[in-house]
Amino acid sequence: MHPPKIFISATSGDLRSIRQIVKEALLTINCHPVEQTNFEPDARTVENMLRGKIGDCQALIHICGIRYGAEPDIATLPPGTPRRSYTQLEYHIGRQLQEQRGDDHFRVYTFICLEDFPYDEAPDAEQQEKRDLQKAHRSRLFDDPHLREKPKDGDDLKLRVLALQEQVFALQQEQAEVKIEVLRNRHLGLKIATVFLLLLGGIYGGIRLLQRGQEIVIAKQDRQTGMLEFHADLLKEAVVQLEKLTEEKKLLGIRINNLPREDVEKELAVRVGVSAVELRLNIEAGKRSHDALVRARANLLAGKPADAITAAEEVEKADSAAIARLLEALNIKADAFYQTAEYEKSLATHRRISGLADQTADPLAWADAQHGVAIDLRELARYSEAAPLMEQVITIKEQELGPDDPSVAMSVRNLAEILQMQGKLAESAILCRRALEIDETKLGKDDPAVAKDLNQLASVLQAQGKLPEAEPPLRRALEIAGAKLGKDDPDVARGLNNLAGLLKAQGKLVEAEPLFRQALEISEAKLGKEHPDVAVELNNLADLLEARGRAREAEPLLRRSLEIGEAKLGKDHPDIATRLNNLATLLQSQGKPAEAEPLFRRAIAIDELKLGTAHPGLATDYINLASLMHAQGRLTEAEPLFRRGLEINETALGKDHPSVAKSLNNLANLLRVQGKPAEAEPLFRRAIEIGEAKLDKDHPDLAIWFLNLAVFLRDQGRPAEAEPFYRRVIQIALHHRKRYGEAVPNEDKMLEKYAELLQKLGRSEPEVTGEILHLRQEAGLE
Repeated sequence: MHPPKIFISATSGDLRSIRQIVKEALLTINCHPVEQTNFEPDARTVENMLRGKIGDCQALIHICGIRYGAEPDIATLPPGTPRRSYTQLEYHIGRQLQEQRGDDHFRVYTFICLEDFPYDEAPDAEQQEKRDLQKAHRSRLFDDPHLREKPKDGDDLKLRVLALQEQVFALQQEQAEVKIEVLRNRHLGLKIATVFLLLLGGIYGGIRLLQRGQEIVIAKQDRQTGMLEFHADLLKEAVVQLEKLTEEKKLLGIRINNLPREDVEKELAVRVGVSAVELRLNIEAGKRSHDALVRARANLLAGKPADAITAAEEVEKADSAAIARLLEALNIKADAFYQTAEYEKSLATHRRISGLADQTADPLAWADAQHGVAIDLRELARYSEAAPLMEQVITIKEQELGPDDPSVAMSVRNLAEILQMQGKLAESAILCRRALEIDETKLGKDDPAVAKDLNQLASVLQAQGKLPEAEPPLRRALEIAGAKLGKDDPDVARGLNNLAGLLKAQGKLVEAEPLFRQALEISEAKLGKEHPDVAVELNNLADLLEARGRAREAEPLLRRSLEIGEAKLGKDHPDIATRLNNLATLLQSQGKPAEAEPLFRRAIAIDELKLGTAHPGLATDYINLASLMHAQGRLTEAEPLFRRGLEINETALGKDHPSVAKSLNNLANLLRVQGKPAEAEPLFRRAIEIGEAKLDKDHPDLAIWFLNLAVFLRDQGRPAEAEPFYRRVIQIALHHRKRYGEAVPNEDKMLEKYAELLQKLGRSEPEVTGEILHLRQEAGLE
């Protein structure tokens, strides 16, 4: 179901910022804002253009300030035409449409800003003549019997627009109804269906088909059961309108003159080929269906997905549920399943919606349904199915909406995420930048959709090893989400988690920890303690704690994360492989290799199945298992796994990626132990070269690689060459202590080994002590 269109009518000079506030509020309540800021001088051309543009909307918001604003050339006004500014003309057209269509099909919301309203520009800049014309317009608005509101400032106006949400639901329903195809039942035939449509159309006026300017009422017959379905509220209103008729009318040979309600129902029943009892049952069932749909919407918005599902199922069960109500109920149900991470149920519901959508008659509705299917497939790690489906969705949206529509950007961003999961980082980055460009241009640079684009782009940059480039978009995304959605929104939690992950990748472990904890706290409060997002954040926090040498704190978090993930995602999801790897690594560090190895092997089996044999995630699996074997002295088994992991990373990520540096360092260590120094040394040095180019100069990984090369050179009898690398290790450790007020793991042992090396180089004990004191002073320590 597409968002209803709302035309914004306000002068640009003094209410420019207010227009933007209203636009953002409308987007928040799922409306499509429409504006017109440029006008031709010919009044007749302008009026025709505005009638078409406003007529394509379902409502108009008129914000009346003190300024008159721009107007057509007075010389072009037809004789007898009152002088109106463009904004006044928009209001006038809106009122005419409201009278023609009725409040149920077009509405005008009027907001009158008083003299002390915080305008962008002073109103007295205009000529007195124009000010008088605007004053007269304001007087007419105050005298008008229609409702109007007087907001005190922009924030107050925003709240009043947001409060229109329930009315927007009604507009959305009406908009959906006009798109329903008349499905003819083989028993009733085309003639009876047509008579019914014309009868109701003549009685009530129906729902306007805006594109063709016609007024009809849509009836639907269920394709499977053959039962006639129609809009119950509409039929009831038709009966009421018949009772109000005071003049004689003739419709298709039926003479109607203040007929009693019962007679009208009987006549309608005859015309559609059902009994009067069946007709009444359909009306009542339709009313129950409508009420249930309202409850479903409200519960979904209130964060009560279980209640939303229950209400949506009531709509499904109603015998006379109109197809539009059924589709909306199914969409609510699918959203609720998605919110509670029941992705298989969400997928089944989205597939059902797709079956009801007609790709030929309404390609956009079909594309929207398939978008939901693709997202569910992504969550279930069925990437090879999700990617081509999302590409098809994008193609349809581009054809129907144009290549620069925000809906296209949303699907492009989601395809980028799917491709990232497949390890196709270069393609993903291109799509991320395209989505960001569209949304910044069409929605503004502070829209929540822009925050999503920035998050996805940063995620890809980080995966590409471009850590410095990833941080600015992450911080900007977090700022936008916090300002637009609130500090405790789940999107803010995801942003905090992403930023913390980047800080961890940069070696800033102490800075990352409070962000991981804050993200976890928000997600548990907003999504529930068993949500997959909570499992992700538990895993990430545990991984960080292990890196900081706090394995005892990390283990219960990892086990809980694994438990949630297996329950919600299934036991063969790639996220489960990640958690198995982390838990196995922790168990290995605790001296439990027998418990760790089957977890490593299970992770490999999952990723080979789900990601394929050339994915960087599988490289991580191979390297982790190889490291375990290396620690156990199983060098012959470890070497091919190290080499395969290195090969995958170089191919998928490029030869200068930090993950490649880790792979090189691991393989070099193995070759050193195997007694192959000539092969090991260039790998050690290449790992350091990549790390110095890609990582912060005090990154913990660099310290490990410096230390490994230093130990290698020392053992090769080259202590003088080893000394500068040992010194860099000590410098990184001391800088960490100065920055965070805590020692890195094994700092004392590092200092001890460095002192031993200096003594081998012939330094006296006072010289060794003096060198270490010098390094401490250099780091800013006492």
